[in-house]
Amino acid sequence: MNANIEELECTAAAGHALPEGLRPPEQLLYLSLRAVYRDFYAHQLTREQAHLEKGKILAQYRLYAAMLDDTHRLCGIFVDTNRNTEPLRRAYCLAQARGADDAELLALACQIVQAATGDKTIVARRKKT
Repeated sequence: MNANIEELECTAAAGHALPEGLRPPEQLLYLSLRAVYRDFYAHQLTREQAHLEKGKILAQYRLYAAMLDDTHRLCGIFVDTNRNTEPLRRAYCLAQARGADDAELLALACQIVQAATGDKTIVARRKKT
């Protein structure tokens, strides 16, 4: 456990109110630990039961924290991809509205995919004229 989690556990064990500014996974961790400590101090849980529950709570916390971190990372990728492809998507829509031929639309679509993925292997073949 890192120092921040250890501090949360000490505060939870003391039965204090939920601290401000915690992310949802830390809120869930705090409230769950506080309940385990409360039940342990009230002799509703043995030391072994409390230890087992704490282990389960920490495992859930790690999972939820990782999921939230992944979600933030993926949202950042989505926003960057949207930002990087927006001019090309606009160009595609304008080309389509003016009746561009399939080859031009395919070339623009390939540029959009390249900008979105960074994959340079996608290339539209131009018609020979």
